Amino acid sequence: MDGPLPARVGEGWADNHVSIQSNLMEPAYATAVMLVAALADRQVPLAWRSHILAVLSHLTGGEQEDIAARCKEAVRGCTEIPFEEIATGRCAMAAAHAFELLTEFAD
Repeated sequence: MDGPLPARVGEGWADNHVSIQSNLMEPAYATAVMLVAALADRQVPLAWRSHILAVLSHLTGGEQEDIAARCKEAVRGCTEIPFEEIATGRCAMAAAHAFELLTEFAD
């Protein structure tokens, strides 16, 4: 994950593959798993973490409830990471996206 950040979250790479607007496609689950693994890597730059959390929030809140539920299961095993982003206050955007992601979990 070296290289420039995307100009806008969710543009380009995910369009018509992971989702079409808010409609999740089957690759969304595999994408969520990959993004959760990236969050667990402390070498991922802070700027990227904000984008990763934003995409995960989109995937867990998508309109296809069955796919969104699978994406939530991918995130459920690492909810301590979004909590850490909020608690550390390293990046306001990462904390905001982490909070939005955590609101998808009632428990």
